[in-house]
Amino acid sequence: NVEYSPNGWLDLVGETTIGYTKQTDDVNSVELSPRVGVRLHLFSRYTDAVIRKRELSPKRRPVVRNLLRVESRNFIYSGAGGGSDSSWRFRNRLELLLPLNKQRLTDDGVAYTLADWEWFVPLDEPEERFASRQRIRTGLGYRRSSAWRYEVLYMWTRSRNTVEDGFSTSDNIIDVRVKRVF
Repeated sequence: NVEYSPNGWLDLVGETTIGYTKQTDDVNSVELSPRVGVRLHLFSRYTDAVIRKRELSPKRRPVVRNLLRVESRNFIYSGAGGGSDSSWRFRNRLELLLPLNKQRLTDDGVAYTLADWEWFVPLDEPEERFASRQRIRTGLGYRRSSAWRYEVLYMWTRSRNTVEDGFSTSDNIIDVRVKRVF
């Protein structure tokens, strides 16, 4: 993940993921998904007060932002019916972060809570499982310094295979993160 903040209300985001999915009992896939997008800070940050660690400080205690991304999903299938496929998907994540023990999220030693809701919308008709999703995440984080952050998140995801189908699967996930910022 690479992010760049050209101004106080906008971040440019570029990232890629590699994943493995058991599609069915006979078919597995490897996915390579580059993404590009923007993060909009709905309560913009201070642009004239860049703090000593080159971060833009939020103007308000709660931070509300929206992450919009488009991703190219590229699949390589193994097992029965091998081959490859690609599709495009739009993602939108509305985020809320709130510091608990300090005034701002950019303060070292801050503990914070976060919650977000993300929806995944296919831009074409992919031939793979879990084409359309909705995800809710909530959890706690701790920022030791500008370089080190730790988060524990609970995620609930529901999925459907096609746009016409109802949501048929549901996942409960615990996500533990250690973030190193350069």
